[in-house]
Amino acid sequence: MRGENDIIIRNLDTAPAPWHNKPTNPTENSRRDWILDNTGTEIAVLAPTSEGFRPEQYRATLALITLAPNLLSALVQQTVYLMERGDTPNPHTLELIRDAGGPDLTAAEQPAAKTPKTWDNASQGLIDSELKTTTGKQQRPLG
Repeated sequence: MRGENDIIIRNLDTAPAPWHNKPTNPTENSRRDWILDNTGTEIAVLAPTSEGFRPEQYRATLALITLAPNLLSALVQQTVYLMERGDTPNPHTLELIRDAGGPDLTAAEQPAAKTPKTWDNASQGLIDSELKTTTGKQQRPLG
């Protein structure tokens, strides 16, 4: 399984993730794939519904369902990354994450822009503005 140590996957409001599939009759027309959570509980059953369902479509659909928690985790991580950079995420993305069982990022606070602090020895009380130390001795200017 992929993602068993992913903190976002472990805290989704979905069946316990990551998920895996258990195929039966994998080479016959009566193929069925059970999607199971990490405890082995059945989540869904996928079966080809018609002759028009090409094998590559079936495999892609199976992978999409099985990897849904991993995809949601990646989307959450990228959205949080954008928010930390100061970008505003698309509201539809935030809604998709929340509706799919992810965290509600709409309430997440945007980080304040960091402004560098200037160091001023005189205002810190370390020396006075006449380049003297606190003991009264003349301080030699640097440079």
